[in-house]
Amino acid sequence: MREVHEQYRQREESLAVACQSPESMTGYVQEVRRCYLDILGEMPEKTPLQVQVTDVEHQPGFRMEKIVFQSMPVRYVTASLYLSEGKGKHAVTVSLCGHGLHGKRPGATPVLLARNGIATLVIDPIGQGERWQFINEKGEYATRGATTEHTLLNAGCVAVGTSRAALQCWDNHRAIDYLVSRADMDADRIGVWGNSGGGTETTYLIGMDEWVKAAAICSYFSQRERTLELQGPSDGCQHIPREGAEPNVVSAIAFPAGGVSGPSVGRGTAGHPAKSEFTFIRCSGAYATL
Repeated sequence: MREVHEQYRQREESLAVACQSPESMTGYVQEVRRCYLDILGEMPEKTPLQVQVTDVEHQPGFRMEKIVFQSMPVRYVTASLYLSEGKGKHAVTVSLCGHGLHGKRPGATPVLLARNGIATLVIDPIGQGERWQFINEKGEYATRGATTEHTLLNAGCVAVGTSRAALQCWDNHRAIDYLVSRADMDADRIGVWGNSGGGTETTYLIGMDEWVKAAAICSYFSQRERTLELQGPSDGCQHIPREGAEPNVVSAIAFPAGGVSGPSVGRGTAGHPAKSEFTFIRCSGAYATL
């Protein structure tokens, strides 16, 4: 932890210098984002998504499209798109799921958004919903929960030079590519949000995807230094190899490549309220400079 504390002291100094002018802050954000993309690793070549809409359910005030696409050849991503029955282009959010075993299982928030004219795409993470990887001969879940599966999967990912976080980030990025390709979606009004593990996914996605104009990070927003002090590196879905080599990277993912972000944290959640407030103040100062 001594090295971590020293890295964060240096980060505070760098951020203080960056806050002196819009030009300095712009250069700071660009550099830490470059470092973030470097440690996230090389991403696959983009290939046709091979989208299938397998079913459409019509409900009062909205409809839900059941979607499967391939983020890369033969890697299937399952999702549900909620949207109003109104015509024209829809503002759209991407909902990234927390660690619930059933992933995109229907919930109230996407319905509420759809009924108010904001489409929402809910994506099954790797190891959740329809994307379980460890099952027994009866098709039943074979581990004690999603976080255990994420950690087991990540061990294999690291062995071949990537991470479970990077794979999921790519799936989410390609989901946005799908939304942009649709004539009924407004590519200039794309947001992303998630809670708990979905907050992690949101944080990692907004540093790389330039289509995102607004983001809400819920029950994850904190300071990495404090998280490491309290509980260690957490689940496998949060591990990015070589993160420690680039301590400023955590700054980059507070700034969406194309817009702004807002945190939400509650007591008793994965976030640490005091450090969440501290990080919020730092982000606010950076946005004020820009």
